[in-house]
Formats: sequence, C-alpha cells, structure tokens
Amino acid sequence: MMHCLAFSLVKAMIWCRTMSATRKVRPMNEVEKEMTELRTRVSDSDYVISLGEMFSILWHKKLTITAFVSLVAIGTIIVTLLMPNIYRSHVRLAPSEESSKGLASKLGGELGGFAQLAGVSIGDGAVTPVTYAMEVMRSREFVGNFIEKHDVLVPLFAGKGWDWNKKELVLDGDVYDAEKKEWVREADFPKTPKPSRQEAYEEFMEILSVNQDKKTSMVDVTVDFISPVHAQKWASLMVAEINQLLKARDVGEAERSISYLEEKLAETRNPEVRMALSQLIEQNMKVEVLANVRDEYFFETVDPAIAAEKKIKPRRGTIVGLSVIGSFVFICMMVLVLALSRERR
Repeated sequence: MMHCLAFSLVKAMIWCRTMSATRKVRPMNEVEKEMTELRTRVSDSDYVISLGEMFSILWHKKLTITAFVSLVAIGTIIVTLLMPNIYRSHVRLAPSEESSKGLASKLGGELGGFAQLAGVSIGDGAVTPVTYAMEVMRSREFVGNFIEKHDVLVPLFAGKGWDWNKKELVLDGDVYDAEKKEWVREADFPKTPKPSRQEAYEEFMEILSVNQDKKTSMVDVTVDFISPVHAQKWASLMVAEINQLLKARDVGEAERSISYLEEKLAETRNPEVRMALSQLIEQNMKVEVLANVRDEYFFETVDPAIAAEKKIKPRRGTIVGLSVIGSFVFICMMVLVLALSRERR
C-alpha cells in the first residue's frame, strides 16, 4: 500500500511541473508572435529613412535630378520668350468740382442725363456722380461705341507684338489679313471670323481698368496692352470720350430745360412762379456755359498717359525661378518615394 501511495505522489508532482512549464511557455509564445506582427506592420507601412540616407539617395540620383530640372528650366524659358511683352499706360484724373456739384443736384431731384444714358433708375443718395461716371466707362454701350469709333478691333484681336525698331504693331496673319483687310481667323460657332461687339467688349475689359482711390477720390484709367503706343492712345481717348459724352448729355438736357422753362414763363403771370422759373433758367444756363467753355468737363487730367518704355509683364525671371524650384522639389520627392517603395519590397 505504501508503494502505491508513493507512486501516486510522484505522478502528481510530475503533472504539476508539466502544467507549470506549460503556463510559462505559452505567454512567451504569444509575446513573440505579437512582436513579430508589429515588426511586420512597421516594415510594410512606416519604413523610416534617416536624413543621411535621404541625402545619399538624392546624391546618387543627382544626374537624373539635374537633367529633369534643366529640361523644365529650358522649357519655361522658351515659353516665356514666346509670351508678348505687356505695357501699361494710365491716366490719373480729378473730378471737376463744378460739374460734380451740378450733376449731384440733378441726380438728387430727377433722372438726369446720366440715368438716361445707363438706362437705370437711381434713388436719392444711391450713387455718387464720380461712381456713376466710372460705371458708364465700363458699360457695354460706351465701350462698344469706343471700339467702333477708334478702330480698336483689329489691333485688339490681331496684334501679337510690338516692333520697337519700326515703332509699329505686328499683326497676326492667321487672324487678320492686312492686305485684303479681312478677318481670316478660325472661330467655333457661334463666333465668327470677325469678332462680335459682345466678344470685343469682353476682350477690351481684360485690358481696361477704371478704379478710384478712396482716400484722395482720384480716378485711375489703366490700359495694359502689347503696344505701348496703343495703350497710351486708348487711355487718353477713353478720358476724352467720357468727358465729351457727359458734356453733350448735360448741354442737351440744359437746352431742353431752358426751352421748356421759357415756355412756362411766358404762360405764367404769378410773380412768385415767374421768379422761380427765372432762377431755374439761370441755373441751366450756367451749366450750359460751363460745359461749353471746358474741354475737360467732368474729369480733369492730373497725370496724362505716356507710352511706357518698360514692360510690366511677363516677369520672366520670376516665372523661370519658380519653375526651377518647383521642379526640383517635385523630382526630389519622386526619387525618395521610389526609393522607399523599393525598400518595402
């Protein structure tokens, strides 16, 4: 019996040791498995490269990087050289004090010549005379008439450069045949070989700018074009045309008002009414006289337009510099990305 008891005790001790060993080994296997999976995830998705390795990779690919950046730089230089120079001409204007006051009084009481010209209804204090005049200069009617009157269409659409030696505008023969004086450009429907009035307006507004300095109330009329002579000419003519238009409008209105008031004056016997009518006639006569004696009726030229000698764009050096920097950064990133992809494999 003692022999059997001893055998059972030894068997139990062996089982306990076996279970203990099993409990110790299993956790170690699980930890090693997790570490292996973690190393695999880091290797597959978050491969880390040192700064020294980055420079080494880039230096190894220096010929590829240099060739790519050089090609981009050469291409950019060629493109910028093909771009025409743009010259700016601008006129600085000061609103005429007398005409501004006269117009403001008209706008305050009735629809004057400006409102009829624009075809809009304006209320008291809705718009200043200067702001209104600027909007007239930007209007389709005014710009369209200006283009037709001063033969702007051909140089605007067919001009492709300025010849400083000959002092003349170079025309594109694929757009306009100067010898036959006909339009030959290819245009998709609904456009026609000869630009329409609407297309001409949109094109001209790309080169025209009319802005007011809020601090000084000065108005700047700016024209950017490939020909410095045409830019100066058009900027100056824009001012002359707006002054002439506003003058003619106000003179015509004053004359009609005087004629109407004189008829009413002849029909009226009331002394107070006659006095009021006489004052109105006098005011309109002042407007008429002022307009006829001033060439610059509404805007006075403070700084006239000149033919610029220096271009304002394109800034070729800046364009080439930015393209070189951008291409260098791009090719370096591509080289590093490809290197990382190879390491992951």
